[in-house]
Amino acid sequence: MEVKEIVKKLSYYTPELPKEAIKEALKKKDEMIPELLKMLEYTKENVEKIYNEEDKFFGYTYAFYILAELKEKRAFPYLIDLMKKDEQVVEYILGDEYPEDLQRLLASTYDGNDNALFEIIENKEINEYVRSCALQTFSILYLYGVKEREFLVNYFKKLLEQKEDDDNSYLYDEIIEEICDLKLIELKEKIDLIYNDKEREEHKKVLEDGKEINRNVFPLKPCYEYIYDTVGIMEEWQCFCYKEDEEFKNSDDYKICKFIILQRENEHHQNTYKVGRNDLCPCGSGKKYKNCCGKNA
Repeated sequence: MEVKEIVKKLSYYTPELPKEAIKEALKKKDEMIPELLKMLEYTKENVEKIYNEEDKFFGYTYAFYILAELKEKRAFPYLIDLMKKDEQVVEYILGDEYPEDLQRLLASTYDGNDNALFEIIENKEINEYVRSCALQTFSILYLYGVKEREFLVNYFKKLLEQKEDDDNSYLYDEIIEEICDLKLIELKEKIDLIYNDKEREEHKKVLEDGKEINRNVFPLKPCYEYIYDTVGIMEEWQCFCYKEDEEFKNSDDYKICKFIILQRENEHHQNTYKVGRNDLCPCGSGKKYKNCCGKNA
């Protein structure tokens, strides 16, 4: 496939994921990287038109992920610029599941500009989930050996110590989660700044379980990984699953799933139980509820 054809296939949305074009773009990286960066530059200059759907361009989606898989550092400033936009714009460009991938995109394209991430994390005007993704970028870089443990500990400590009493941003929940996930036991006492007695004791128990983090053997969450499989990631997106969804809606599994969900939602009124968006779907498909029957519930 020629470069011009690849660019054409990746410029606009089609209901079927252009797998071959993505694979070819990864193979022809030397020729495609400049073209993909042009897509990001075009997006930056026309983001309002794209967001308002006056421009149907869709190439930014493929460009961000392919460049991240290729570890292209020149994509990093475009992500930083996007994060300074309204959260609705970030969600529109990266998809409503952006909190699962934004930190991975940032870490994969990281160009060494810590200040750019600091400015996002510490800016209270920016959406708290966007800020948390920037924070989590440092955790990924630590797990891959790019950042030292001391850097992470000192920065998290600084953020916790500077927390104002009336600041209930999700960012601080994310910091505590990172401390526990990464076993940053040096910050155990700093948890006292955030939580009540019961919650802080639960977190401290997690830190004291004796397990050491080693990204080669420890079962890490997917959100701590670099972007390495663009096609695999996008195959799970709802916008590329319409045909699969239609087939599933006509299957016996879907009928069973609807029955189970209705039962559990009835129980919810009595026992406050409900299928969580990130729980495995009750139908047994192996997908998360939000990516399966939850889309139609």
